[in-house]
Amino acid sequence: MPSVAASVPKQSLPLIVYICPYGEEPHYVYPREKLNPWLAEQFGAVVLCVYYHGVARQTRSIEVRLEGLLARFNAQHEGAHAHTLEELANEMRTRRVVSLGPDYRRFFIGTLNDGYMNFGLLPALDCLQAINLVLRHFEMADPRQVIVYGSSYGGYVGNLMAKLAPNTLSAVIDNAGFARIAEADVLSHELLSCEGWQRQFDPLQGLGITVSHRSPWLIGDETSTRYFSDSKRLIRSLLPLEHWVPSETHHVMFHSRPDVVAPFEQKRKAAEVIGQRRKVNFFEITESDLSGGVFKNLDHGMSASLRKLFALTYQTVWNGQLPRRRQIDNDFTGARNYCFDCGLDKYIVNFSPDRGVELEIRPTQLTETSGP
Repeated sequence: MPSVAASVPKQSLPLIVYICPYGEEPHYVYPREKLNPWLAEQFGAVVLCVYYHGVARQTRSIEVRLEGLLARFNAQHEGAHAHTLEELANEMRTRRVVSLGPDYRRFFIGTLNDGYMNFGLLPALDCLQAINLVLRHFEMADPRQVIVYGSSYGGYVGNLMAKLAPNTLSAVIDNAGFARIAEADVLSHELLSCEGWQRQFDPLQGLGITVSHRSPWLIGDETSTRYFSDSKRLIRSLLPLEHWVPSETHHVMFHSRPDVVAPFEQKRKAAEVIGQRRKVNFFEITESDLSGGVFKNLDHGMSASLRKLFALTYQTVWNGQLPRRRQIDNDFTGARNYCFDCGLDKYIVNFSPDRGVELEIRPTQLTETSGP
């Protein structure tokens, strides 16, 4: 397909894409009334917030495996005789047990609203598709100045977008994002020993429990069509060097070493890998950084003020200028395609100005060899 040249609008505005983390949706008060309007007014920008696949991970229904749950509780607590949820609640209050922890979550299985768990890949494609639509139909948006901003899962999705579309984003600001899939999130029902991502559910009159989400993916049966293979891991990972195409995209990352949700060492390694192909600023947040009002603690996400964090990046990393790519064409207008070798499968990402972004998965051709 021939390249379709992009044109810079007469009055160009930067496009800032805020990606919601787990537990947040674009219509929630913070992004809708506080963060996004502030970004638009402060930086004279168009601000986009996408309802991507699986946003917020809301639970539609809970299946309670009552018999096993009660048997486990009665066996664990001497003298307990709970035969219903109401009796279980009373036994918990009597024993001052305020919550059933992660070791009980196998008995509470949640079904997500969209019924399908997809870590990172579909959300990244959704957000890229939305960027193309905005750039095509909002003529004042500058295709050279697209900045993605996210915290936790949102930061990870932003970096994954920059991997899949190396010549579309001018920058990614990532606060405490993942570097690869969180197995306990994607495989939460099968990996019962992992802490993973948890949602509190309250059927016991004020007493909390932890729910395991029902996932379509499996790791115990390689013959299953639902097997979560290494190829599925690799396309979602930020760690393979060969997946990073050199580009003008500037990655700015903030992370704390005590982070147990998105492990620090994985993120540090990802920053080193990406830094071999692109400009990367990686900041380890320590105790000395907690006095400026941007970061509140060293837990996952550091309870960061997202407005102050964007302003900090703008002032100290970008010297008061939002990054802009030199190229006018992006992946969409340039009708580019990229092949990501993921072992047994190749993932081909195709871009076009009309259709947007499309993904193909092709088996890698294996060459037969003789030998034992």
